[in-house]
Amino acid sequence: MGYSRGQVTATVQRLMEKGQQIDVNIVLDKLNDGAIQPQKDWFTR
Repeated sequence: MGYSRGQVTATVQRLMEKGQQIDVNIVLDKLNDGAIQPQKDWFTR
């Protein structure tokens, strides 16, 4: 289970905008439910 900083930040911001409690378990639930789409990082060689 790995989430980018951007995914976590976006999830926390959405919870704050809705006036919901910020708790690590709630954030993980939202991330695991796919509420925030993962960002695809492309690396070139």
